[in-house]
Amino acid sequence: SRDASVVAVCLLHAMANAACAGSGKAAVAQLKARHGSDSPSTSDAGHTFIVLGSLPSCACDAFCTFAREKPEDLTWRFYHQWLNDAVFWSGSSHKDLWNRLYEEHKDALSPDEAIPNISSVDGVGVTNNCPSDGLKWPETNSPCQFSVTTGDDRSVEGLCRGVAEGLKLMYAHCKASRPAPLFKAKRYTLALPVVGGNTPGFREQMGYILSAVFDAIDEVIAELGCDVVFCCWSKVDYNMVQSLRSRRASAFSTFWAGLKSDTVELLKQEAERLGHLAVEGRLVVFAGAGISIGAGLPSWNELLGVLASNVSPPINTSDPEWQRLDVLTKADILAKRSHKSLGEQIAEIFKDYRRCSVMHQLMAGLNCNEFVTTNYDVLLETALTNHLGAASFSVLPSKPSTSPKWVLKMHGCVTNPSSVVLTRQDYIRYNDRAAALGGIVQAKLMTNHMLFVGFSLTDDNFFRIADTVRKSLPDGTVFGTNLMLEEAKLQQELWEGQLQFVNMSEKTESPDFGALGRRLAIWVDYLCMLIGSQCCPILDRRFDAVKTPGQVQLAKSLESFLTDVSAEARATKEFEMLNAVIQCFSTNALEGGS
Repeated sequence: SRDASVVAVCLLHAMANAACAGSGKAAVAQLKARHGSDSPSTSDAGHTFIVLGSLPSCACDAFCTFAREKPEDLTWRFYHQWLNDAVFWSGSSHKDLWNRLYEEHKDALSPDEAIPNISSVDGVGVTNNCPSDGLKWPETNSPCQFSVTTGDDRSVEGLCRGVAEGLKLMYAHCKASRPAPLFKAKRYTLALPVVGGNTPGFREQMGYILSAVFDAIDEVIAELGCDVVFCCWSKVDYNMVQSLRSRRASAFSTFWAGLKSDTVELLKQEAERLGHLAVEGRLVVFAGAGISIGAGLPSWNELLGVLASNVSPPINTSDPEWQRLDVLTKADILAKRSHKSLGEQIAEIFKDYRRCSVMHQLMAGLNCNEFVTTNYDVLLETALTNHLGAASFSVLPSKPSTSPKWVLKMHGCVTNPSSVVLTRQDYIRYNDRAAALGGIVQAKLMTNHMLFVGFSLTDDNFFRIADTVRKSLPDGTVFGTNLMLEEAKLQQELWEGQLQFVNMSEKTESPDFGALGRRLAIWVDYLCMLIGSQCCPILDRRFDAVKTPGQVQLAKSLESFLTDVSAEARATKEFEMLNAVIQCFSTNALEGGS
């Protein structure tokens, strides 16, 4: 019977998943035996973040791509051609850097010789693709880039062995060549793409493969204590990976194990509450400077310090008088002493920061259509471009469009230095220059739920906007949630009945803002999993292996429906609307899921 066939398919899938899980663990066990490593304690284990984005724009210490060629076929000439031809690298700062280094050092390279294979594991090739002396990448904001290949080995175990060996060698290189992680990170961070999707024989069993690959990654990060960013290139892959992760018993288990039970319960409840709001389309993100710290950008005080060193005469920022001044007074003094506008100087400082932090990428995965930010940089927009496409959202006020998705730059942007709001005069004139922007924020506070991330709630312009909302709404109306690294009792008292607060610290902890920032990122990753797993691409055949019995049954029903729809019916507006919904579950819904 039809039901019996569905049960049989699911049983076979479960057996295959168990076999693939064994493949991932077996591959890592072989490498452990070879390297002789011991695992750190649970609290020191790393974490795997899932994001929708591209490797070249990811702020990390190292990333790798996967090649189908044999190790001996990965030559400098081959890599140079691949890097410059692939759409994947279009507009990438890494591509520009690599080409510059290649031109500087190509006379010392043999273009047709294989890039040295640094792996000692049989059948696995790992190359450090830096074309400079000693394979050393420039220190500033330059992740190392590696390639991994398993040559003719098309087995799942071989792929997992390649993933594990690539992570281990990238981590070892970063530890040996750099004294600390890049981008102010608490731990070394390594980035990977979705692996196996374009390899012949692998595409049809992506569900099996991803289960095994996650097992391999879990083993390695438990051993090394580094973090991994798993970059999904398409929305379908992202939703499927999130759905798969939500059913893994090991997902976030290490994270929760490091916290007290009451903290775990509270954080899970808050994530579920915000997740429901996001799925319902009622969540608006307000992003402050805190989300850009993980991309290496300076904090407010650090930025003022850089500007202070550029003015004439320079300002001694250790002077007690300077330190007693508020931010706006400092900005006024800097503006008076500067020959160039502060906006132009900030644009010059920020121009080299082109890689998104994990938080930028996670914000883009919250399934929100509307974002407000006080940040001058364009990294949130970069993350959203990876997630939505550049033409699918507006940037207000500079690039308006009819799209319902937008980013509102409340304090200006480095793409238009004259729009930057920093001095007291800028704040005084804000209502005259940007009253319409304030009106949008007010409307969203009154009609949606605003999620504040990396924002200190001390901005005068926001206070004016929020005060208008306070006077318009009934007492006790909660219009937002503020994510905090540590408890702020007085601030919570000030906003009582209007904002809910979610704190990452526990009462007995000494504040370690690096560790708390990482905890916040992991919690937002959990929130993204709750949201992303709500739309599993059940019509994508690559993931048959990880579908539930109900999803298998629904997929068969939808495929039958799409197959039976006549050409006349397809031409109707009603089918167009219905198919738009079905496309959420497949990349090829219009063709009947084939």
